[in-house]
Amino acid sequence: MRFRFIFIVGVVLLTSGFGFLNFGNSLEKDISEHEDTLNSIFVTYWKGAKISIRSLPITEDTKEINFSEIKKEQAQRLGLGPYLSNIYDWEFLLKNQPASIDPISFSEILAFSKEVYDMQDNIEQLDEDDYPAFMEVVANGSRVTTGEILVYPKPWSNSYDHWGFALVMEAQPTFGSWKTYELDKVNIDDFSTTDLRVFTAMHKGFDNLRNQWFFLADQSFTHSINELNRGDISLNETTKFFAEAHLIDGFTVEEQLQLLLRGASYLMRGWARHQSDDADLMKQASADIEEALTDFNRLGIDNELVWLAESYVYIKNEEPNKAITSLDKLSNSRLMSKNEIALIEETKNHLQDRDPEKALNFLTDKVFMYKLGSSYAYSYAQEIRWANILKESEFGRKILKRFNDLEEAINKAKEFISLEELKRKVNL
Repeated sequence: MRFRFIFIVGVVLLTSGFGFLNFGNSLEKDISEHEDTLNSIFVTYWKGAKISIRSLPITEDTKEINFSEIKKEQAQRLGLGPYLSNIYDWEFLLKNQPASIDPISFSEILAFSKEVYDMQDNIEQLDEDDYPAFMEVVANGSRVTTGEILVYPKPWSNSYDHWGFALVMEAQPTFGSWKTYELDKVNIDDFSTTDLRVFTAMHKGFDNLRNQWFFLADQSFTHSINELNRGDISLNETTKFFAEAHLIDGFTVEEQLQLLLRGASYLMRGWARHQSDDADLMKQASADIEEALTDFNRLGIDNELVWLAESYVYIKNEEPNKAITSLDKLSNSRLMSKNEIALIEETKNHLQDRDPEKALNFLTDKVFMYKLGSSYAYSYAQEIRWANILKESEFGRKILKRFNDLEEAINKAKEFISLEELKRKVNL
């Protein structure tokens, strides 16, 4: 009995990170929620769609495609019912024909939802990256069925695939869990240049901020800072070309990008640390934001990121008048929506009421962090040609439209995509 008690206590301590039953914000909590997102039924559905196209037996040597046989084999291997088989039917896309997919009616939603759960067991252990890259399959499929050539850079990799999807999804706010999945599949070390490794690390950080995984965001932005502090800065040719068009006098392209991206990374890490509610991390937040200002000031830039950082530092230093001046600049920015301007005004009100703590809470609202940080980093990342390859051709746009159809189908079933609810309804 005594041994059993000691064992239980030991398990509790280990699983709580010696936090003595502290179930508040922690790295362990972030990791757990991140894993829950990746294992969600919505991601299963998306993963199934990706595997269904990437597993098509289409290569550079393929001369013809027997879609009828492929559909039968795929339905069996992936455990697809009639509704999913219809939704995951890529024949019309690859043949560049109008889709024959009928929308799911309300009466069919329950059956569709059950199919998604049934499929989950079949693909749980499958990794889409065990198959050829998405871009390779659709390019070869298009060549065989229509003769249209989908041009993409070579050599290609799975990480290029995944990050390209994640960037495209930034324009689709409802793709939240799918974006998280795509970013999780990105291996930062697959990219050969500093800028791409930094962009992807920062993108992961922004996604963590969006999901309020502040400890994971801290790790992501630390990764980007470490990359930028290594010394030799290498740039993708597209990034270099774009940056040269916006070059600040007195700096090389490499120096400018190093300071700009490092400043943004320090700023975002500071926000993440401030929001974490972890005493040690919160103490380090101000130092991060001051480091950000140092880099921005070296460049002599004066923009939203600077005004935001200044406001934070002035509030922390109990300089409300200076903080209000920076906040006024921020509220006049075209990047700010009416709701965000209202938050800024609320921040100013708390400063005038001599309540700096409440002012900081409004200032560090996640909307600011995500929007401002990403807007500057993406201004470079989204200029990379291959990242926008799906938008550059009619065929690519049809692919994106097809994935919008996938989203529409799963959104209809959201109310039913609860395992317990589904079991209850099936047993009625």
